[in-house]
Amino acid sequence: MPHPSLRCRSRGAFTLIEIVLVAMCIAILMSLATVAANKIKQNTLDTKVSTVIAAVNVAKSLYEVNATDEQKAAFSVASNDDQFTMIQPFLTINGCTAPSKSELLEKTGKHSLHINDFGTDPVLSN
Repeated sequence: MPHPSLRCRSRGAFTLIEIVLVAMCIAILMSLATVAANKIKQNTLDTKVSTVIAAVNVAKSLYEVNATDEQKAAFSVASNDDQFTMIQPFLTINGCTAPSKSELLEKTGKHSLHINDFGTDPVLSN
C-alpha cells in the first residue's frame, strides 16, 4: 500500500501557496508599473518646465531687441511681476500667447518664476 502523501489527489482547486505566489507576482508587477508611471509623470513635468524657461528666455531676448534704452533700464530695476508683464506680449508657448503668470506656474507645478536680468536664465522653483 503506497504512502498517503504519494496518492493521487484530484486537482479541483488551487492550493494556498499557489494563490499567494500569484498575489505576490501581481504586487511586484503593480509596483514596477507605479515606478514607471511616476518616472513618466516627472519627465513630463521636467519637459514643461524646460519649455517655459526656454519661452521666457526667447521673450526676454525679443523684449531686449525691441525695447528702448529707457525700457531696458526700467526692466532691470522692475519687480519680478512687472518684468513678467513687460515680456508677456513676446511670450508664446506652443504657438499661443502665454497665459497669466499664475496660470503658467500652475501648469508647471511650480510656485515662483524669477525672470532675472538680461543674459541670465529664468528660474522656476517650488
